[in-house]
Amino acid sequence: MQHFPIGSNYCVTTMLNETQEIVQWYFDISKNVGINERGIPFWDDLYLDLIVFPSGDFCIKDEDELEEAITNNQITEDEYILANHVMTGLIKEVETMENTILKNTMKHFNLISRYLKDSISN
Repeated sequence: MQHFPIGSNYCVTTMLNETQEIVQWYFDISKNVGINERGIPFWDDLYLDLIVFPSGDFCIKDEDELEEAITNNQITEDEYILANHVMTGLIKEVETMENTILKNTMKHFNLISRYLKDSISN
């Protein structure tokens, strides 16, 4: 399941197992998130990622790619600062469990599941 929070600088992919338990949340830090003219969500990746596990443990991914991108002028200094700033904020939200998506994942999953069941039965 994916979330593309409007006005944020990340998108989240939630991975669930066959018994509908959360395995992990994968946050892609991005320059922006939006919906294109065809209604398809998108994000402009800023390399840095955060993986969060149901236990509350987390790991930061691709710091080396972010460093390489700034060194090779693939991103601007402002984008580099933004990526690190967003990561810092996300870590605080994870540590306090104040991230809206983390708190509401199963509620969203259940809404989608009910919608799909209703669509199939009609």
